[in-house]
Amino acid sequence: MATSRPALRYLHLEDSQATASSVSNWLGRALPGCKGRRAATRDEFMAALQADDFDVILSDYELAAMDSVTALELAQLQNPPKPFIFLAGDIGEEQVVELMRLGASDFVHKDRLQRLAPAMERAIKEAASGSNHPLRDLVLKRAEARIREQAALLDKAQDAILVQNLDGVITYWNKGAEQIYGWASSEAVGRDAAVLLAMDEVRHRFARSHALAHGEWRGECTHRTKSGAEVVVQSRWSLVQDADGEPKAFLVINTDMTENRQLEAKFLRAQRLESMGMLVGGIAHDLNNVLAPILMSVDLLRTMMRDPEADRLIQTMQRSVKHGSALVQQLLAFARGAEGRHVEVNLRPLLSEFVDFMKPTVGAKIHIELDFLESPAPVLADATQLKQVLMNLCINARDAMPRGGRIGMTVTNLKLDEARARLVPEGRPGDYVVLTVQDDGGGIPPQILERIFDPFFTTKEPGKGTGLGLSTVRGIVKGHGGFMTVESVVNEGTVFRIYLPVHTSGEARAGDKPPAILLVEDEEMVRNTLTLLLKSEGYHVLPAVDAREALALFDDPANHVTLLIADLGLPGMDGCELIAAVRKKQPGLPAIAMTGMPSGEITGMEEFPDVSLLNKPMTRIMLMRAVEQAVKPAV
Repeated sequence: MATSRPALRYLHLEDSQATASSVSNWLGRALPGCKGRRAATRDEFMAALQADDFDVILSDYELAAMDSVTALELAQLQNPPKPFIFLAGDIGEEQVVELMRLGASDFVHKDRLQRLAPAMERAIKEAASGSNHPLRDLVLKRAEARIREQAALLDKAQDAILVQNLDGVITYWNKGAEQIYGWASSEAVGRDAAVLLAMDEVRHRFARSHALAHGEWRGECTHRTKSGAEVVVQSRWSLVQDADGEPKAFLVINTDMTENRQLEAKFLRAQRLESMGMLVGGIAHDLNNVLAPILMSVDLLRTMMRDPEADRLIQTMQRSVKHGSALVQQLLAFARGAEGRHVEVNLRPLLSEFVDFMKPTVGAKIHIELDFLESPAPVLADATQLKQVLMNLCINARDAMPRGGRIGMTVTNLKLDEARARLVPEGRPGDYVVLTVQDDGGGIPPQILERIFDPFFTTKEPGKGTGLGLSTVRGIVKGHGGFMTVESVVNEGTVFRIYLPVHTSGEARAGDKPPAILLVEDEEMVRNTLTLLLKSEGYHVLPAVDAREALALFDDPANHVTLLIADLGLPGMDGCELIAAVRKKQPGLPAIAMTGMPSGEITGMEEFPDVSLLNKPMTRIMLMRAVEQAVKPAV
């Protein structure tokens, strides 16, 4: 005869009468004879625990009368604790894992009450045998797997992720932190974060106190790596709390911003250069107008005075003014990087003058040698920009030879046919003048050599190079229709070769001087000096202060104007507009434009390719050469 099974007894913690009745009805049908006791409040629940007359506890997860987690913790104080099953609606996996860890036996969804009776019987049986709940084991294993997966994801993160306790001691250090700071996890864990990373003490204290008070802190910090290098990080602190809401640790995520900040710093340096160029460009016109009459007056004085002592003084004045003019042009070329006006250039005097200029700059320990392998063909170029290119290469060569050495500069003509052009990087067939700059310094490693022309790339320390030098050099050479190559051997030296296309001049034509020159210049000193210079050369000069006066003089048939010289910066109608207006009346009239502005700010001249442009201040020779060349076609 079978032994009857004792009726199952359960305690139901539920503050809703309707829900309690529904559960009771389900269990009455599934477990005939089972007996239930309902507790709607904390006091009733505590009294039921004291009575201990049940086999299993059922509890709603969301209670108004008391916290269900607290109920679970109180139930775990029984000896032995009774199985505890939650009845829940929507609940997340993380909550399930946490409650399983606290001792919950199972979870049954309120919409699936048919699972409740089997779950109760299984929980009672496992409690009696002392075995573990398979579901609990499964959930815990899944939780552990998720924790391992999350830890792996943290290690794959590019950011440095670390956990430090309230005392600042590191308890977790991911792979990203190892890559950014250089410290292995075994070296970092257990160390004081502020000491390890050389944090600013004041900023570190502020971050800690702010995170404690507000739960988080964000800001930019400068840390040091294991090698001693500085890194700039965007730091985000989050306060970690325990189940009781008490502060437990800080989760810190640091994003490496070092490269971004370096790029920003370089961009700001480039902006400062541009701002300096704008400032220089703004004063260049006025400064050149001050220098122009001085330089031209000096030329006149030399023709008027024959005293040797006075001539020496005049030479000193002339050199000083020319030096001032050259300084203005260098400032414009370096700060603005403007495209210059390309004219036919004879490289022999230009390079000879450049070498004399560079010798004091590179110092006594560096010997510069200039060798013309043959007479260089003429090139179409901006002389100032060519000097900028050569100066940059010579300065780099000097820096590569701190103990002294030799800089060799050679010039030769070279014809590249199709076959030879293919052997030269960026080479194109044609006739070239090749400028070679060679040093016997330490050379450039291959991994750096391939990047030397990149903008902002530099191997120099902060503050000792903008990284714009060789990039600018290459841009200038390309702007001249040429190209350049570089070869380097470590511990032997570096060779730069600049290929400039040969310029073929048109056939020269001779002519007489014009009977009248219309000179339009609003600056009185410049206008008077130019008038005096031109008259001293036998020309008839018609000076005008602006375009309106100039047009009136031009329209006078008695003047027979055959050459117009106009300043581009005239008030009202500017120089380009005046040239256009005059040529409407007399097409093809020879003209010369003058300016004290940087070339990058000149507009309108592209419409007049046959018009010469004189940069102020100019010498008498420069002026007369331009006049003679301008009037030749008029014959």
